[in-house]
Formats: sequence, structure tokens, C-alpha cells
Amino acid sequence: MTAIIKRSGLEPWAEPFQALRRWRDSTWKLNYPGYVVDTWLGHGAEVSQEALLDATGAPVSTARAC
Repeated sequence: MTAIIKRSGLEPWAEPFQALRRWRDSTWKLNYPGYVVDTWLGHGAEVSQEALLDATGAPVSTARAC
């Protein structure tokens, strides 16, 4: 996958799968309870809080508007 991205003239992410997984974890938790998302992704709340949870979406937009 990184070879295709490089050939297109773009710079690949360092860890594309992990970056997409972190993004999905954060966006799902805007709409669903954390324990449900953690079950879907196959990890516990501790892993999510330490490695995956990120501020995205509406909370960030609201904070920037202030």
C-alpha cells in the first residue's frame, strides 16, 4: 500500500492501520457508549484511554470557535 501511495506523489502515514483505527475509535465514541465501541474493536477501556482516544469532531470544532 505504501508503494502505491508513494508512486502517486503523496507521503504515506507512518502507521496507516493504527491511525485509521484510532480515528474510528474516536468517531464511534461520539455516538455510542465507550464499552460498546471497545467490544467492537476487541480491547478494554484501558487500551482505549492510553492509545486510541483522540479529540475529534464536534468537540474540537466547538473549542476552536471559542
